Amino acid sequence: MDSLPADFEKRMVDVLGSRERLDELLGADARRAIRVNPLKTTEDEVLDRLHALGIETEPIDWAESSHFTRDPDQRPIGSLWEHRSGQFFIQGPASTLPVQALDPQSGDRVLDLCAAPGSKTTHIAERLDQEGLVVANDRAPGRVNNLISNLDQTGALTAVATQFDACRLQWPTTFDRVLVDAPCSNLGGIHADWEPVESYDPESIKRLAGAQRAMMASAFHATREGGRIVYSTCTIEPRENEEIVEWFLREYPVEIEALDVDVGEPAMTEAGSDTYDGDVQAARRLWAGEESTESFFVAAFTKQGPAPFEEARPPQSGGLDIELDGQGPIEETTAAFGLQGTVLDEAQALSTASKVYASTAPALPELLELGTDRVGTYLGRPETRGHRLSFAAATLVGEAADRRIELTPTEGRRWLAGETIELGSGAGREWSIVTCEGEAIGCARRFGTELPCYVPKRFRSPDPEANVLGFLPK
Repeated sequence: MDSLPADFEKRMVDVLGSRERLDELLGADARRAIRVNPLKTTEDEVLDRLHALGIETEPIDWAESSHFTRDPDQRPIGSLWEHRSGQFFIQGPASTLPVQALDPQSGDRVLDLCAAPGSKTTHIAERLDQEGLVVANDRAPGRVNNLISNLDQTGALTAVATQFDACRLQWPTTFDRVLVDAPCSNLGGIHADWEPVESYDPESIKRLAGAQRAMMASAFHATREGGRIVYSTCTIEPRENEEIVEWFLREYPVEIEALDVDVGEPAMTEAGSDTYDGDVQAARRLWAGEESTESFFVAAFTKQGPAPFEEARPPQSGGLDIELDGQGPIEETTAAFGLQGTVLDEAQALSTASKVYASTAPALPELLELGTDRVGTYLGRPETRGHRLSFAAATLVGEAADRRIELTPTEGRRWLAGETIELGSGAGREWSIVTCEGEAIGCARRFGTELPCYVPKRFRSPDPEANVLGFLPK
């Protein structure tokens, strides 16, 4: 590639040492990969289904629950039922490293400071295994909506979504672990996306670095003593990576931790005319093309003690008008569908005027006081003719239901494409779990002999004849 913006080329050649090295990054190849969600399935189950469709997979030893995929027929893997129902997510393997470095454990209180669109939040929620709390924060309303949708797909009862300014957010010593996957110049993906190259601006790098420092300060104060803070970016710019790490080590009582990952290389101590303290080498860099993934930067710290700050609670963000409602609504719902022995048994309900949510997260009264945009998983809504279970809840616990309507594979494909299914004789208009081959694919109620589709449009398949259901034979 011959023509590059002058500022970008000058800076990157200075950092990388040569134009040839820059060309290698620009021409790098990153393979498609998925991460399996253990809250809804197992790796073996998903892989068996992909293989049955002729999709090849390859495990990624250094990326948790992740596999490269290749479809000889080049079908969109995002159209598969397993993806739309949250059994796996499409995610570059390098971006699994921040959560592996954070190492959340079941029962932890975790803050994802810059969470949208949610790939790392959902990964954290999977690690918590429905015990503990993950606060998923993002300032932009549109991005929060995408975040909430992905959390619903995951079935994360431990998640709470908020909408605060990450540079000013202060929850003093509240969390065991805090992730700062910081907004950055996105120069780690220049092999696939030309926009960051065209928009490169040295002044914008300075502004980003200033915001990244403010976010790390917020993260420090939000973490308990002895807790872990992880900083990550998807850029190759050292002024957003090594320089931030060096500043954080100098300004705050933290210790940088060596990452237990067998991939990448130590962070840089020299980048052109810039030099950095040797301690930054405990952080890791991945370069595009290596391990068939994108460029990434990850650093982990342990908080050693306090630092002075002006304490202030975050302003209320508005959010949902929602109240704690005990276990009554959940018990009514589980009884209505004959659900026994599911994760809902340990959940508490939160209700708005028309909807019920289910959560296993602690500290909910404090969070509700501040204002939240989502708590737990959307369970459903009470209606005149009984309880309606949401698509997210149906695909999370529906297989345990006694009250169900079983469809054939052909009917299942058509129903998930939005068609009304003719069931033949039958009575009852109660809401029921819809299953196919024993797997829950939604919730509906029949009208006489007809079963309308209640699956949200974004989860429907575009073609009733296409084999978009990995578990359904054509």
